[in-house]
Amino acid sequence: MSSLTTLARPYAKAAFELAQSEQALARWDDMLNLASEIVEDASMASLLESPDVSNAQSVAILKEAAGEAFDGRFRDFLSVLAENSRLSLLPQVKRLFRILRDEAEKRISVKVVSAIPLDEGQAGRMRDALARRFDCEIELENEIDAGVIGGAVVYAGVCREHFEPATACQIAAALGIKGNVAVYDTSNACLGVLNWGS
Repeated sequence: MSSLTTLARPYAKAAFELAQSEQALARWDDMLNLASEIVEDASMASLLESPDVSNAQSVAILKEAAGEAFDGRFRDFLSVLAENSRLSLLPQVKRLFRILRDEAEKRISVKVVSAIPLDEGQAGRMRDALARRFDCEIELENEIDAGVIGGAVVYAGVCREHFEPATACQIAAALGIKGNVAVYDTSNACLGVLNWGS
């Protein structure tokens, strides 16, 4: 995974710079999402990896599958990926592009895993606390996992200006979490375990 990320990083950065120069981050995000979905399809992936399919044919196949969704600059970008045998990296390029876009637009995607769904009040307090802490917009996703016993696990991207380990504790305090709650930080990743019980 990390080697794929390393290979994808310069392409993601190039896509981001192109999109930013066109003031079209959202459009490029959409095009990358669609291209990623296409190359992740098993039958399409095997077709694109076939030695019988040229680089130009690979791009033509993607363009045809996408209909009118890809503009000229994006098709040129796909051609560069194809020439370097990197079309299979599109899912990683998409993920890295989204990270760059989130940083530029001051947004963090947060996943909260809990045994039961967060109610609107809990989700709102968590979103507000994280937004204050990181000075950015928070996109909160709640995933349900019955294996989480009486608490929640918070996965939040952390930018370079906010190093750990204190973030999970500050968030817990901002949320008004009781003092008997265990909060763990693992490998500076802000993995917080918060007990929502009474």
